[in-house]
Amino acid sequence: MRKSIVCTDNMDLIRRQPARKVAGVESIVNEPNISKKWNMLASIKDPELQFQLAQHPHWEVRNSLARFNKQLTPEVQQILASDNHPYVRSNIAKHTTIPEVQSILAKDRELGVRLSLSGNEHLTKEVQILLAQDQSRDIRQALALQGNNLNGQVIQMLLKDKSPYVRWTLAHTNKSTDPELFQALVRDRSSKVRIRVVERLRDLDQKSAEVMHTVLEKDSDPEVKEALKREDLDRRTMAELPGVMKQLRRNAYMDAVMRII
Repeated sequence: MRKSIVCTDNMDLIRRQPARKVAGVESIVNEPNISKKWNMLASIKDPELQFQLAQHPHWEVRNSLARFNKQLTPEVQQILASDNHPYVRSNIAKHTTIPEVQSILAKDRELGVRLSLSGNEHLTKEVQILLAQDQSRDIRQALALQGNNLNGQVIQMLLKDKSPYVRWTLAHTNKSTDPELFQALVRDRSSKVRIRVVERLRDLDQKSAEVMHTVLEKDSDPEVKEALKREDLDRRTMAELPGVMKQLRRNAYMDAVMRII
């Protein structure tokens, strides 16, 4: 059982007005319309009411609070981050911005909790570093999906990751657009990573794409060379498409004129 981190001031406030708060809790918990219940849980700003709901005996209530309410106090977020149910911890991990809460969750024993945290776009540099060193490849790969959103030091750690899947994910995500990142990836030891760089050339600015293309033209791997040929063909086809469509429209117009005549 996890130990909850409780704010003493909030406990004192609840003790002073227990009747009103219990009634508020029960009116939410007993709401038969599930969508309305979720909306109610999402809109609660009262710290005392949040506190009681965060310690409700039914995990579904605590889970919904963690999932839908983005206005939770730091104390309530700490309680939910230490909840004994992994679903509750996973849902608070997805959106918490509190560094202390993120640190708790980064060390969580459950893979799913750390996986949810890895997708949080508001992680501190310290927490990103912790996750970049996680023993699970899945965690590091999920973190890599954040691309440019990551701290520069963390990106360098992931570029050196032992797993090609992590490095491939850095090249894959459309959140990665930094030319310096691709300058490293284009020379990656895995051909799968370099092939993904080829497929991302169209997403880079023209100057960066030309630099990457020059490097890739010298690649000795036949699969990389073939991927570059396909990319070049696709690019030429797309460049010629407007002219082709214009000619097709002109031909259709002339056909219509000839039918009238």
